[in-house]
Amino acid sequence: MKNKYVLVVCLLVGSIFLTSCTYTTENGVSTYTFDSYYFESILKGDKPIKDACMDAVNIWKDMTRSGDLDTFLHASLGAQKNESLGTYHMRQDTWQRFFGYNDLYDIAFYIGTDFTGTTMDVAKFPFEHEGEDYIFWAWKGDYINLGAGAEMGIYYGGGPHWKADRALAFPMALNLRHNTYGTVVNYYATEPHWWITGFNPQYQTVQADDMTAVYTVDFSANPQMLQSFKDTCDDLTGWSFNGNAATFSF
Repeated sequence: MKNKYVLVVCLLVGSIFLTSCTYTTENGVSTYTFDSYYFESILKGDKPIKDACMDAVNIWKDMTRSGDLDTFLHASLGAQKNESLGTYHMRQDTWQRFFGYNDLYDIAFYIGTDFTGTTMDVAKFPFEHEGEDYIFWAWKGDYINLGAGAEMGIYYGGGPHWKADRALAFPMALNLRHNTYGTVVNYYATEPHWWITGFNPQYQTVQADDMTAVYTVDFSANPQMLQSFKDTCDDLTGWSFNGNAATFSF
């Protein structure tokens, strides 16, 4: 427990320190200049903590857009960058798979986007197959420094906490469009995925309602599961089917 408190304190101090730095990029070189007056104003309470945190968020956004965080994001989140498209996609062997998913994570997501003045949206589709409970869980919205993005994963085990299994991987594709900007992410996974993701840091501070995410799952390797999904999922709103391909739009 003490380690958790130490981590929180370190993150808070780190955010305050980061916001006290002026971040500039010129000729491909990033420069950080420490502003002692700004730092002192935060410690004295002249600068509200929320404003300081938002300043930190904006710096993270700038660093992500410029590519300065590519190595860090790969090491910490398993985010691989598609250099030709400028989008990030999570590795399938990343550490997140050990923690599964539950509604508490969504609450944290809602709080985070609300804090930054943006939104997220979520859709869940539980179903049964051969005596086991499964769920497709989809998200779209603003992912802070990662920008506009969307995800969909398949989990098993029943609630409240669902587990991930790489053996549940299917060929998947993801397309994310913004009402104004057009295509934000267009990703066809070259290998089967249990969790498909796509984020574009060039599109920041977006609203979920302004975007349409389209996910496609190819059940050719397990058409029986597709049939179970059709038969046992109570709400298939947004889904369409073509042979062994299932497509969800929202």
